[in-house]
Amino acid sequence: MSGTEDIYGHFKEYESVLDTLIEEYNKRFNDFEKHSITLKRAFQPHIVDVSEAPEELQMELIKMSEDNILKSRFDKRENPVEIRENAIEYPRLHKHARRLISCFSSTYCCEPTFSYLAQIKNSLKTQLTDEHLEDYLRLRTTMLEPDIKMLPQKKQTQRNH
Repeated sequence: MSGTEDIYGHFKEYESVLDTLIEEYNKRFNDFEKHSITLKRAFQPHIVDVSEAPEELQMELIKMSEDNILKSRFDKRENPVEIRENAIEYPRLHKHARRLISCFSSTYCCEPTFSYLAQIKNSLKTQLTDEHLEDYLRLRTTMLEPDIKMLPQKKQTQRNH
């Protein structure tokens, strides 16, 4: 096999993998186009057509279209969450953006959970009950930090009879 055929063989090997990835990407993100106006209201509110927005957002969109400082921050593609936190005079638009942003963080939490599940359910732990598995996943994915120093203080010691 010549060098060119060898390289082509390696490309051919990954062609189906790449085709699968492209197909999966298109499936996951095909509805983004459908929701582009909703996304623009959250991340580029200064360029949306106010007449297409729901009535409860229209007044804030009009005010925002006159706010040059805020428009320039969106144009510079600064962090939209940070912009929203400082733009307290637009509570309805803020709420709209928070709803959208929360969708992404909830899927972010779900994806690693499946990896943890695969690690837990290995051949050594096939005896786990569903309840214990659920507890293990909850501990593995929680954002809460336990107060280890407080735990022994709350524990009651057994007294001798």
